[in-house]
Amino acid sequence: MNILLGILPTTEGDVLIGGVSVKKIGIDTLRGMVGTVLQDDILFAGSIGDNISLLIRTRINNELSSAPKWQQLQMKFKPW
Repeated sequence: MNILLGILPTTEGDVLIGGVSVKKIGIDTLRGMVGTVLQDDILFAGSIGDNISLLIRTRINNELSSAPKWQQLQMKFKPW
């Protein structure tokens, strides 16, 4: 993130945004294009795979719970 925001220079290679080197983008413009959300680092007890599968299961459950609502909405506005 520090390299992306122009805080630290790259030691090798180049960072591109839309095919343009961040070195060619003004620092104010560059920082205006990037948003940062800070959060606490949390270590979970399980493996990385366990945590990814939890995320997938949560997403699937959320999608399944909204499916009946979506079906009702489609039926309500279904063409005659």
